[in-house]
Parts: sequence; C-alpha cells; structure tokens
Amino acid sequence: MKNKSVLKKTFNSLIKIFIFLLAFIFIPSPPPLSYIKAALLPLFAILGLVFLIRGVRLTSLARKEKGKLKLFLILTGISATALLPFSILHNLFYGLAIAFENFKYLFEALHVASFIIATAIAPLTFIVGIVGSIILFRGKTDEKGTGARPNRPPSSPTPPASPQNPLPKPSSLRPYNQ
Repeated sequence: MKNKSVLKKTFNSLIKIFIFLLAFIFIPSPPPLSYIKAALLPLFAILGLVFLIRGVRLTSLARKEKGKLKLFLILTGISATALLPFSILHNLFYGLAIAFENFKYLFEALHVASFIIATAIAPLTFIVGIVGSIILFRGKTDEKGTGARPNRPPSSPTPPASPQNPLPKPSSLRPYNQ
C-alpha cells in the first residue's frame, strides 16, 4: 500500500508541475509586467528539473504495477523524462549546425527531430498517459487491468410484482401523458 501512496503522490505532483510549466509558457505577460516572468525564469528551470526527476521516479515506481495501469504510468513517466533532455538537445544541435558547416544537414535533421519530440510528441504522450492513468485509478479494475469489477454482483432481470416485491414490472409502467 505504501508503494501505491507514493505512486499517486508522484503522479499528482507531475500533473501540478506540468500545469504550472504550461501556464508559464503560454500565459502572456504585458510589457510593464514582463520583468516578473524574467524573475521567475530560475523557478521555471528548477521545476523543469524536478519534472524530469519525478518522471524518472514515476517510471521506476510504475514497474511494480500490473496491467494497463503500468503501461499508462510508464508512458507518463517516460514522456515527462523526455521533455527536458530533448529541449536541451534541440538547442545543442542547432548550435552545432551553425558551428559546423560540413555537417549542417545532419545537425539540422537532429535539431528538427529533437524539436518535434520536445514540443509535440512528449507533451501529447504525457497527456495521454495522464488521462489513461486517471481513468484506471478512478475505476476499480481487477489485477489484470481488464476493467472487470470483481466486487459487483451479477445483474438479474427485474422480478415480477408479488406480495414480497410490491414494485411493478418495468413493462407495465406508462408514459407520463397517457
């Protein structure tokens, strides 16, 4: 049970950090207040590093899970881990493409691939992993992750009305206006 608690805390902290990072990137600051965003840049860098570490931690904790939950948690952890390194690689390959003219096309291709992974693929797979994990955390699934609900009694047809059961059959109920 302790593992599940640590897993959920790590997962929830990743979601909160991701929301804060997205807000920092996409919420514009007007020119008189742009110094606030510049002052928060070190916090942004530290949160990016914490996001990377939490992604590694989630991936290692998710290896002990079973079924589809394990798949979605590992997807979430790996995509959280990939965001920062591919952002750095994107900038590194861009600089190398400028510095070394002989290998310009190789570094340009690597620069573009790293950019696409860092800005599109990793965030989208992170969101897919979050949604899948939340669905599987909320629903009670069996050990195999198939979605069967083990503590649910089998459904039975509605019994006919009797002295022991005063409710009528559903077919005898009339619509409102008749």
